[in-house]
Amino acid sequence: MASDIGCVVVTFNRLDKLKKALASYDSQSLHPAYVMVIDNASTDGTEAFLAQWQSEPAPYRKMVHRLAQNCGGSGGFHEGQRLALQQEAGWILLADDDAYLPENFTETVQRYIDTHATDDISAICGTVTQNGAVSGIHRRLCSRFPAIKWDRKPTPQEYAREEFDIDLVSFVGAVISKDKLKKAGLAPRDYFIWFDDTENSLCLRKDGRIVCLSGIPIVHDVAPGQYDQTSFKRYYGVRNRLLLLKKHKPARFLEYIVLELLMAFYEGVLRLRPKEIPLRLAGIRDGILGRTGVHPVYKPGWKP
Repeated sequence: MASDIGCVVVTFNRLDKLKKALASYDSQSLHPAYVMVIDNASTDGTEAFLAQWQSEPAPYRKMVHRLAQNCGGSGGFHEGQRLALQQEAGWILLADDDAYLPENFTETVQRYIDTHATDDISAICGTVTQNGAVSGIHRRLCSRFPAIKWDRKPTPQEYAREEFDIDLVSFVGAVISKDKLKKAGLAPRDYFIWFDDTENSLCLRKDGRIVCLSGIPIVHDVAPGQYDQTSFKRYYGVRNRLLLLKKHKPARFLEYIVLELLMAFYEGVLRLRPKEIPLRLAGIRDGILGRTGVHPVYKPGWKP
């Protein structure tokens, strides 16, 4: 069985985690066709490490592409997808530098590709685990009923199946068909972080299924409670969700503006996090106005 899966890993200043991630690719029972690392202009020694890593022999092709500046995850994955479309492998695995694959990941996905008709499949993924538990935010379905939440996490009953279809997949171990990606278009470059994979999923889903193989876990190495902290990342979460809803789910756009206003009040006043108010309001404003790129205030290094 030959691998038709190439891998794109995006990294920025997380050298220790990158080393673990790349080790998980080395340990695959079926080696990928290539591993391409997109370095978002890291300043922590990643550049030197990758030069050494690339020089070491491996049973797959190694590539390193260093960006001139930190373009965020969205810029990194956009560039990674663009370069991966130029490679021969027909499937592209996308992952952050803090995602670790089990040894049988590429073998299991390749076997599924080889034994199933894939003309109607846009992407294949596994189950994401964080801190020892399944993380539902990385594999989601669009809500079928009118409600404030336009998407939902898979249920335990769905994860109990050998496979099930989803609508939205994060770039934490998503294996995308190169042919489908050509039709869907690249992930948005200027979101900086968050929701670039959600928007790409919505485009991919129009032309095929996204299949979750629940039996192959991917470890996402994040600290407990990270998503609940007041951080510059919150701005991009608010803004980018509104940007994609405006484009793909316009009926939900106004609902989410109201929801985010309520969340600004809840977090800023009721939870005594006053910095959340201007942060969220800036995200709402820029989501309405269609602004993208890096915010002049809310960027890496900003502290509440």
